[in-house]
Parts: sequence; structure tokens; C-alpha cells
Amino acid sequence: MNLPSGVLDVVADRYTRSLATERTGGEVTALAQELVAALTEIGLTVLPGTRKHMITVERCPQTPPGGRRGDANLIVGIYSNRAGWNLSANADGATVLSIAAPATTTGAAEVAALVRSVAHGELGNVFRR
Repeated sequence: MNLPSGVLDVVADRYTRSLATERTGGEVTALAQELVAALTEIGLTVLPGTRKHMITVERCPQTPPGGRRGDANLIVGIYSNRAGWNLSANADGATVLSIAAPATTTGAAEVAALVRSVAHGELGNVFRR
């Protein structure tokens, strides 16, 4: 495990233990809209065809390699039965990282900032185990 993903796991554990709640479909949709707005505001491209709980973010040239050819986009997941968010490469068998952030507009902005850091390669390859 590398340092960035280890830190994310430790912080995620703190939030997921205290925020274990159910979300309605409407709440998931609203969070997804907040996330799309936050991602777009900070200059990332959300690809069309995104499902309400799975947001596809176009990779940048510096995004860590993912998928068979290393060119997979990023996926941010939001679920009705989980307290956290998650991030992975859009590829079969990809490592899924928990993201600890509240289910709020502020939380969506925090997730967007983290996704930007990953997409721009600022945290190294967080998917490497």
C-alpha cells in the first residue's frame, strides 16, 4: 500500500463509522448533481452518459495509469446504502478507494478537489497496491 491510499483509508474509516446512513434516490441524484457542478467548476470534464450514482471524469495527461492500456477515465461512486464516496479507474478489476466526505454540497466540493488532485497526478498513483 502506498502512503496516499493509506492515509485515505484511515480518514475514510473515521467517517464511515460515524456516517452510516441510508440515502434516498433523490438524495443520491442531488449529490451527483452537486459533484458534477463542483468538478466542472474546477476544470474537470464529466463525460456524458453518467449514471446517477456513477460519475465518469475524463482523465488528464497526468492521471495515473488505469485499465489494460493505462488510459481509463476515473469513476466517482455515490451509493444510497453507504456513508462514503469512492473513486476508481473505469476498468474491470480496478482498485476502489473510499473517500471520506459528508453527503453535502461541501462534501461534493471536497470530493471534487480530491478527484482533481488524482487526475492531475499530484498524489502519485493512488491505485497502486
